[in-house]
Amino acid sequence: MLVAPKVGESLIVYLAASQECISAILMAEREKDQRPIYFISRVLQGAKLNYPMMKKLVLALIHVARRLKRYFQAHHITVLAKKPMRLLLLKPEKSGRVARWAIELGEHEIEFNPRNATKAQILTDFLAEIKEEDKEADSQEKNENKSSGWTLYTDGASSGDGSGVGLMVVSLKGTEFTYALKFEFTATNKKAE
Repeated sequence: MLVAPKVGESLIVYLAASQECISAILMAEREKDQRPIYFISRVLQGAKLNYPMMKKLVLALIHVARRLKRYFQAHHITVLAKKPMRLLLLKPEKSGRVARWAIELGEHEIEFNPRNATKAQILTDFLAEIKEEDKEADSQEKNENKSSGWTLYTDGASSGDGSGVGLMVVSLKGTEFTYALKFEFTATNKKAE
């Protein structure tokens, strides 16, 4: 359940980065429990895929600071991360891009702390790593499905014109059977699926 931040409340940011994705979750600590305020994720493309992990984490912080500027300007922010991001941003020999990011982040009241507990970090890591796990699972699933049984894939959709579902059944031999159904009742995407 997402919550709204209270005036003057300190907020916590958890960051995660994988090979192709960065994500961040903004949290508020209430009654010794952390409650999510906002979650942001972004798929990396082009040269950003080659950034070192530390630079990807700083990019995640920049991305969340830009998208949630109103929260960063109104609240004290604590960034909890495994990597010493603060050192990268304070290095005098940093590259031009990192220097610009350090200046941009300097306008906010941000404190960097090591991450001890993994309360909300589990969610952030999970969502950032889904993309990579899906790739591995898809290749394993294809190999397993050839010998274990028939496979059913579904995709539901709804629009102003109605709702429906697409089905694809794959036999043991790999033969695909595709069906499209149109419903005579209204449904959301999830209900249609």
